Amino acid sequence: MRTVILCYHKVGPVAEQGRFLNVEPRDLAAQVRFFTRRSGPLVSLQNFLEGKPTAAVLTFDDTYQSAATHVPPVLAPTGSTATFYVVTGKSSSDWDGERARPLADRSQIQLLKDSGHEIGNHTHTHPHLNQIENFADEIRSADRNLRDWGFDPVTFCYPYGSLNPEVVDAVRTQGYRGAVSLRKGKVTEMDDRWQLPRIVVGYSDGLAGLLYKLYIRPWLP
Repeated sequence: MRTVILCYHKVGPVAEQGRFLNVEPRDLAAQVRFFTRRSGPLVSLQNFLEGKPTAAVLTFDDTYQSAATHVPPVLAPTGSTATFYVVTGKSSSDWDGERARPLADRSQIQLLKDSGHEIGNHTHTHPHLNQIENFADEIRSADRNLRDWGFDPVTFCYPYGSLNPEVVDAVRTQGYRGAVSLRKGKVTEMDDRWQLPRIVVGYSDGLAGLLYKLYIRPWLP
């Protein structure tokens, strides 16, 4: 059974968060139940890279307040943990324009860590790293901030999935043990651990839609 890394953003009631980049807590719960029935508790990306088996790794880009609030109660009953990627220089997802939502503050991020979840690096200001010259500074600044706040990030997430060989090398040189991209697919032994593929989960997926993405669509012409 190949492991799939899932990419989430906001998690909350549609009346509060809308549909854009959002997943309802009940849909997340159904997806978690499906995967935990196959492999037991889900683990963070760090734990997976350390060799712990799991059917799925759940990653939450940007660490929205909605995700920090609604994800732990969904995962706790199954004993599962996830990875939350933090943008250290922003308090909201202002890159989304009018659809911006608050990001978790340091106290909320600390609660995630205290609950056993992994805290990872998602840069300082959420740029397209392959379109700027100071991409290494973005990686280092966020790394320094997270460590100053008492966290120990070991995996990285490329904003927008934007990368090139130079960006990947900067992440590797910074000492990160792995990184996730937005290239679609399940994880295989052939994958570069600093460009791991993921499947994006959206509002309209539910459990049925996610299973379609994972097990049916890849076989269609």
